[in-house]
Amino acid sequence: MTEFCIGDRVRVLSTPRMRHYAGRTGAVAWVNQEGEQAGFSYHVRLDADGPASRAAAYVSFQPGELEPEAGG
Repeated sequence: MTEFCIGDRVRVLSTPRMRHYAGRTGAVAWVNQEGEQAGFSYHVRLDADGPASRAAAYVSFQPGELEPEAGG
């Protein structure tokens, strides 16, 4: 499982919990450590999804829901 840092470009994987965000890309805005054994959560600023989107969204993801953005 990949660990990400603030500023890393990521793509959302298709998982049951995040299927409506699958394929979207964005940048890691901040990282939370959920406790010594719980691991990390990543807060990602998703890119605006076309001209219909007024603003980018901030969404929390678990490590298994993200991968590095292709070419990044």
